[in-house]
Amino acid sequence: MRSTHAAVALAANTGFLTTLFATAAIVSAFAAVRRIRGHRPAPRASATLAPAVAPDAVPVPVPIPGPGRRPAPGPGADLTLGPELPPLIADFTGRVADLACLLRLAGDGHRVIVVTGAPGTGKTALAVRLAHELRTRFPDGALYAELGAGRGDPAPPSAVLGRFLAALGAPAEECTGRPAALAARFRSRTRRRRVLLLLDDAADAAQLRPLLPSGNNCLTVITARSVVTDLPGAIPFALAPLTEPDAHELWAAPRPLVHACGRLPLALRVAAAAGPAWAGRLAAERARLDALGVGDPGARAAFEAGYAALDAADRHLLRALAAYPGARFDATVAAAAADRQPADSDAGLARLAAAQLVERVAPGTYRLHDLIRRFAAERLERDATPADRRAARARLLAVPPVDPAAVSPLVRAGVREGLHTEAYRLATTADERLREEPCQSARLAMWTALLDAARRAGEQTWAAHALRALGDAHRRAARYDQAVDHLRMSLAVQRPAGGSRGDQIEPRLLLGDALRRAGRYEEALRELRTALHTATGDAEILTSLGELHLDRRRPDEAIPCLEAAFALTGSADTERHLGTAYAQTGNFPAAEHHLRSALAAHRQRGCAVGEGWTLRELGRLDEQGFAFAQGAAHHREALSVFARADYGLGVAAAAEALGDNLLAQGDEMGADTEYRRAAAAYADFGDPVREAEVRRKLSAP
Repeated sequence: MRSTHAAVALAANTGFLTTLFATAAIVSAFAAVRRIRGHRPAPRASATLAPAVAPDAVPVPVPIPGPGRRPAPGPGADLTLGPELPPLIADFTGRVADLACLLRLAGDGHRVIVVTGAPGTGKTALAVRLAHELRTRFPDGALYAELGAGRGDPAPPSAVLGRFLAALGAPAEECTGRPAALAARFRSRTRRRRVLLLLDDAADAAQLRPLLPSGNNCLTVITARSVVTDLPGAIPFALAPLTEPDAHELWAAPRPLVHACGRLPLALRVAAAAGPAWAGRLAAERARLDALGVGDPGARAAFEAGYAALDAADRHLLRALAAYPGARFDATVAAAAADRQPADSDAGLARLAAAQLVERVAPGTYRLHDLIRRFAAERLERDATPADRRAARARLLAVPPVDPAAVSPLVRAGVREGLHTEAYRLATTADERLREEPCQSARLAMWTALLDAARRAGEQTWAAHALRALGDAHRRAARYDQAVDHLRMSLAVQRPAGGSRGDQIEPRLLLGDALRRAGRYEEALRELRTALHTATGDAEILTSLGELHLDRRRPDEAIPCLEAAFALTGSADTERHLGTAYAQTGNFPAAEHHLRSALAAHRQRGCAVGEGWTLRELGRLDEQGFAFAQGAAHHREALSVFARADYGLGVAAAAEALGDNLLAQGDEMGADTEYRRAAAAYADFGDPVREAEVRRKLSAP
């Protein structure tokens, strides 16, 4: 085999262009020689894959954000992070034997426990109690998600996974993508952690399977209304109504009244709050519902008694809350639903909480149990006119929702009611927040409904805006072809309708980025140049053009764009790209100056991901100057930074770069170790294409 020194000397004497691509040529040469000669490395002590972190960089568990750093809940999921499990119910009663059995199951090493039972049996209360009992055994934190099966709109797994990844410290690019990729990243990030998951109100195994963590050090507690089959390793635990002694402890009432509530904790609390004056009505209502064959007669009878015990204003408030689709609300939302002042609604909510008909989940924030929501919706349908219900929906569209998950269903309901202007206004206001959500499914559903409405109404400006938002949502979800189609349609619709400069610039910028990411460089160049012609000196467009020129290996065109953008923003990421551009031209002093300046800025700001990418670029710069040992040191440092940040894509890229470096130095066994590490990390990230590319570099796949 040709020696490394000979290959390097040959490359050094072939001129400037060969110098630029020396490293790639050396790596390719070694790979080709290995393929031709059928070379195989010496036998190794172990055939297992290399660990996913550098040997000198043992990963430290990343603490899950605490109370002050809690990310906003994503669509369809209420997430509780760090030590903030949902609070214990103050009057939690009984369930001693049930709790002891669940603790025993957890202690025996079962990793997935599914608590099942009818609505109102207290599954969530027991699961929360169990989680609090076990919390100290899981030092890396707790994750909580309300999966929403009872509301009839189950949270898509991608929405929950995106928020879980963000909570576990993943950067934004790891929190979006296809569900399979998100699930792979979640498993990767939980593999070496001890995390407790509480998944409340699950629909089925299909919703749950992607949410299960990896390894044997995590525990997942699930609540569901029916037995969940086909869930790997799940232990079902069926929860019955309270025993008679426990039910009497919760409500010290005569035995017939306790049985009228079906010994359901939720019904017992509502009946107890209604007071003894309504006891006779409770028993009579239960008998009537039994005769009618109505489902959940115990809970329904208690709700009827509790509802009748309210005054007219509070009955109106409870009914009106059913018009709001979110899981959580405050006095402002309640005031809009009921058409009253916030102070009056605040007092009314306090009375409903005392009557156990709403639950206070935080100071000033409440929610409805699904059964009570269903009951209130029936009352709203029965007691309010269609005009009243439409007016309530219009008022709700005019206030900012407490629960971001409510925005999309609220907008869609407004479209169905013909409240197009109100729905469009809320969507436009909320979109800035929704576009940053890890999962874009709720945003896609919202703007699809508005696009249909705009087309039917002939509103071209609205249609253009909806198409632009849909294109951006597809782009963020890595569906680039769909993004391109929607953004092109947005521009086509916008032209006849006119619009502001921003209406013309933003879709072109988004379109250029989507085309670049799809590898359609010439089309991307046309769109970005058109956008720059419209908005001369725009830093975002200049940066996008610079990145595009780097992808096209046109550093002389990239440098002016990046210099101008950096002068406007001072961005460390832009300066890193600038350093890469100078390296491509062979101006190594300028490249090193910008890369080291970017590295210092990233370190000062505590941006581990930016630091890792800059270190990798410094390693590549060293290799262009044939300082392979120094380049390997930079790649190892980048690998260590990425591993500490638990950033899978960075681990994969740094390991691959280190493998290329070691192969160029003739260390084929070391290169194979890094290639295997990179392939495993790409697999965890959900990128089979790059995984396959790296595996092709192995001497013994």
